[in-house]
Amino acid sequence: MKKNKLFITFLIVTIFLGAVSMCAYSREDAPEYRSQGKRDPFVPLAGTTGFGPGGGAQNIRTIDDAKLEGILIGPNGKYNAIISGEIMAVGDQAGLLKVLEIGKNSVKVTIEDTEYELKLYE
Repeated sequence: MKKNKLFITFLIVTIFLGAVSMCAYSREDAPEYRSQGKRDPFVPLAGTTGFGPGGGAQNIRTIDDAKLEGILIGPNGKYNAIISGEIMAVGDQAGLLKVLEIGKNSVKVTIEDTEYELKLYE
């Protein structure tokens, strides 16, 4: 009986302290992320529709719309590229962009029969 009272008291105090701490912390007090020119780590690189320059890879019309954001190596050793928020493999096409080749630090693409090389920032 005494153990149950102790447990219930502990539970009530824990819930009360949690509620008080949540009330004391408002959105206005939330810390602000300052990017200082770097990518926001809380924004996903891929898989979000409409993310990236021009609203995503489907809206790529010129090379200025395409941004190479990362290169991934799969378990099979093949490379995939994150271009304007979309994960793409060799042969994939989005908008007018088609992926020709993916290397360690760059991706060769075509846009309307013109070949370009996108390089990772350093």
